[in-house]
Amino acid sequence: MLQNSRFPLWPFFILFFGLSAYITLAVFPRYQKQLEEHAGTEVEILDVRWQGYNQNDISTLFNALTKEGREVYRENVGVVDMIYPLTYLPMLVLLLAMMGRSLGAGRWRWAIVLPILGAILDYTENTLSLRLLDQWDSLSQDTAQYASLATQGKWIFLVLTILVAFFEGIMLVLRKIRK
Repeated sequence: MLQNSRFPLWPFFILFFGLSAYITLAVFPRYQKQLEEHAGTEVEILDVRWQGYNQNDISTLFNALTKEGREVYRENVGVVDMIYPLTYLPMLVLLLAMMGRSLGAGRWRWAIVLPILGAILDYTENTLSLRLLDQWDSLSQDTAQYASLATQGKWIFLVLTILVAFFEGIMLVLRKIRK
């Protein structure tokens, strides 16, 4: 496993961190701006609604976006947001592996599952969002509920990943202080 390897992980971490940062700070805001131009107001896309959403929330969003805005949203979800997990997943796995390697703690090995589950749920969310876009004028309540659950699950697992990395970081700092 990555934690036991002597192979240097940090160059790959930096690469995936850079790709993730570019998508997060440059690409997503560009799409958000386009969506808001089509809606004529601020909009909160489904992906960022960590608290979940319902059929009415989806209808309100899709109606506000107009046909052109929904096409922009489809491009964002179907292309960019399908690539995004391929950048943040390796970044988070590498981060956890590097910290686990530094701690020499096999007990943290389980944590690598967290970002993997988050990415699986992100892909599930994206697939269901595309289905919702296909049926936007006659939304399925079941699809809306499953999409919302996938969104909430994605956020739970990714926040847990960040919390584990944070606590591993604290443990590393405390270990260095004690030496």
